[in-house]
Amino acid sequence: MNKKEIVFVLGASKTGTTAMTRMLNAHPDIFILFESSIGMSSQLDKYTARFLGTYPDSRPLFSYGVTPDVFYPRLQNFLANKGYPFKILGTDAPLFGINAKPIEILSQYQVVYMIRNIRTWLAKNATIAEYFTDNDIVCLAIDYTIAFLKSFLLPRALKVRMEDIIRQNDTIIDALSSFLDVPMRPYLDEWWKVSFSKGHPKLAQQWIETHLSGSFGPRGVEDTEVKLASHPFWDQFLPIFDTYFQDPNIKVDEKVILADIERLKALKRFSPLGLKETYLQFKTIQLYPREHLRKKITKQIGKEFKRARGMLKLLMRELFK
Repeated sequence: MNKKEIVFVLGASKTGTTAMTRMLNAHPDIFILFESSIGMSSQLDKYTARFLGTYPDSRPLFSYGVTPDVFYPRLQNFLANKGYPFKILGTDAPLFGINAKPIEILSQYQVVYMIRNIRTWLAKNATIAEYFTDNDIVCLAIDYTIAFLKSFLLPRALKVRMEDIIRQNDTIIDALSSFLDVPMRPYLDEWWKVSFSKGHPKLAQQWIETHLSGSFGPRGVEDTEVKLASHPFWDQFLPIFDTYFQDPNIKVDEKVILADIERLKALKRFSPLGLKETYLQFKTIQLYPREHLRKKITKQIGKEFKRARGMLKLLMRELFK
């Protein structure tokens, strides 16, 4: 297995990393782990733990400090021995999308970098909840954009705008075919409908049914509507962001990229600026069927109840020893 057969899906959360992982996994020769930090962190994350739960005999693969060039050939052999001879393997690591360091770590491999228009991303409900952009958008916007710019320094990277998955899905499928040198059609034509038989390793992490963006196809519209306020920060920040975002796969000289990164860092002087100071309006729209949402919420409540019941049992056991 060579390094061109190892693929990483990078990007901040809520930029389409889940949809991209679902797309790639629709191909029978591709296996992409979901939200795994293999090769980038020594901690065992939730979805990797689920994989171990499904395949306890895979534990030796996950040794401390294992690097991607060692781990993925091992995983490939492990799955091949179970009857699943995948040719391309990798992982989706959305939590590293704000931190530019992993981009440098993964420079030897194929990277699909997901990006979303900063205007809508900052004002999305999930982003507000995770990063407190109601208090400050400046530092997050700059870190997000610096990570994006550093993806232009990678020798083998395909940058994909989430908006293009929504509106130009066929174009993205063709771009993936060219980038990975693997025919993606007809497998990805309706990637959201592809299912797997019981016991298939792509079900081992138990993530597909709980992540709506991987369960439904492109909706044709975005889930966040915004109108920006006039502000000097936008005047200086957006021209830099838009230069790269408008054509995310253009070739840019390294010196220009590094100079733009320094210009971005200097804009942190505007911090803190909250959403109310930088937006006239912003609204997240629910695009998914209510019935599906109801099932997801009910399932989550059931999990929380089960966890609370377990904690109560432990407490009672301690009290009545």
